[in-house]
Amino acid sequence: MPPTLRMETDMTRRAFLVAGAFAVMATAMAGALGEDTDKRAASANVVDRQRGTDRFVSGGSLTVSQPVAGDLIAAGGSIEVGPKAQIVGNLTGGGGQFHLNGSVTGYVQVAGGRVVIDGPVGGDVDATSGHLELSPNARIAGKLRYRGADNLKRDPAAQVTGGVERLAMTVSEAG
Repeated sequence: MPPTLRMETDMTRRAFLVAGAFAVMATAMAGALGEDTDKRAASANVVDRQRGTDRFVSGGSLTVSQPVAGDLIAAGGSIEVGPKAQIVGNLTGGGGQFHLNGSVTGYVQVAGGRVVIDGPVGGDVDATSGHLELSPNARIAGKLRYRGADNLKRDPAAQVTGGVERLAMTVSEAG
């Protein structure tokens, strides 16, 4: 199982989590009020920090379209890791929508209302999602562990070398 993400200082971790939570809440509130969430997300502030080779990003709507030389930590209402975003490390993310088209050499830890994996992952995937989908280009070299309300939607062409394990959601996780 992948290790838990550690940041160097409590202040860095708190600032990043607060920024990510604010972005998710702003997007969700806009959607609940019937506002155009795409327009709202486009105007939302994006926090983008780099520490060494690791990149920390948060915002309403995020698209990662370039390689990352280390780990990527992302939080937002909608997150897309594009096909040119080669993550040479691990990926940790959370958002309402999370779409992985790029490659990750390490493990992936992700939580979201809807999570779609459609690219290669060199390690394990640990996902918590209302809806988890493995699209045709998904290639997971490790094990897929997931928690979710829906059953896994898996394209016949998707590959998981280490097997698939569905984990039970506890009462505190479910609600």
